[in-house]
Amino acid sequence: MSPYRIVVPALAAVLLVGLAQVSCDLSGGGGGLLWDEPLIETGQVALTKSPGLDKLAAYYCPEALGETTCDLAVGSPPPETDLLFRFDLPLMVTNPNTFAIPAVELLTVIDLFPGEQAQHLAAICVAFCEDGDATCTGDPGAGACSSDEPEINSIEDFAQAAENYLSVYVESQLSGQVPPELKVRMLAANAESTLHMLFDIAPDPLLQALQKAFLDNIDNVLAGNYEVTIPYSIQGSLFFVIESVGKIGVNFGPIQGEWKF
Repeated sequence: MSPYRIVVPALAAVLLVGLAQVSCDLSGGGGGLLWDEPLIETGQVALTKSPGLDKLAAYYCPEALGETTCDLAVGSPPPETDLLFRFDLPLMVTNPNTFAIPAVELLTVIDLFPGEQAQHLAAICVAFCEDGDATCTGDPGAGACSSDEPEINSIEDFAQAAENYLSVYVESQLSGQVPPELKVRMLAANAESTLHMLFDIAPDPLLQALQKAFLDNIDNVLAGNYEVTIPYSIQGSLFFVIESVGKIGVNFGPIQGEWKF
């Protein structure tokens, strides 16, 4: 999104100067305020939490070998709550402006096993909280993670994505306080900031996606000689508020890679 100033001078010579000025300010303007779009670079998306091979073996084993054999070999299947996956999404955001701007919303979309028939697509919109707003949960309100600009990723673009597969990891929740993970991120003027977001992936979609591979290789899994590979693609948009302009969105990704453990 690139608002700009319109200059209407009286003289033709001044008009030429005005047009030149407009061409230099295509990335700024709106209410007399010149601004530049923030820049976003993505870092390595690391898997920070995953179940051990022993827990996955115990989970899949009964279907392949039966409960009695598996109870003796690897123990009882763990509950799905012990089979959580978590990843860290680092966004390096540069604010090229001479004033600070807040990041207020984050849209994150993850595609697990992209390109495969059994791919799993999940999306989450996080609305960051003002400091002191103890009632804020990060849940989006009307219009959150949406843009009128067709080139900006919006939550409406991913209507087919599952809504409950991703959640923000909050380390601790103190009564009456907004956890740091959900606070509005104020980006200092002429500076780069790194925004880290930790997301939990509900076990169910990944367990379904990994099921065939584990059952086909159950002997290696039980022997502890098996490597799990999860290909992924992540994209989204970060939304900012600029005075006299309103909310703007900036895309990031897609980031593609593999998690192995």
